[in-house]
Amino acid sequence: MSYHIETDINSDGVNHPSVSIYFHGCDKPVKCKGCHNYQLWEFDDIVINEKKLYKQIKTQINKIKKFYPKVAVCFLGGEPLSPQYRSFVYYLSHMFSNDSKVLTILYSWRTLEDINNNEELVKVTGEVDYGVLGAFDENYLVDDFPASSNQIIYDFKHNKKITKEEII
Repeated sequence: MSYHIETDINSDGVNHPSVSIYFHGCDKPVKCKGCHNYQLWEFDDIVINEKKLYKQIKTQINKIKKFYPKVAVCFLGGEPLSPQYRSFVYYLSHMFSNDSKVLTILYSWRTLEDINNNEELVKVTGEVDYGVLGAFDENYLVDDFPASSNQIIYDFKHNKKITKEEII
């Protein structure tokens, strides 16, 4: 259960600079053909320390906040909603939920229907601001965001599908 953190000004945060947490391991039974993070498919036995992870992310956020009004904390993979990572996503989203300068974005192969039909996933995503949901499908590849037209951007706080321009 390992991860790595990247900080980027023009990356996963859609309209904002981001601190991205890439979780290693994907529980999708049939992996997405053309996945750009195929190297993160396998799980490992490393134990994650929530408080250490939070401290590392908070340090990166504070650096970005000096220059930008908002920062996105992004959960990617692998698969951040794999059972192994749900408590971490919940914990981190909750820790940042009261900071008006931080928003959270979850990237998952799961659909909104998958999430809504699972009580645990509803709880986890209840602390997340936005989701980029649906498996990447290279048959629906677009030269835009999200990467395939079958994926949606979802505002969990207002329970509605949105466009990338609406991420505030």
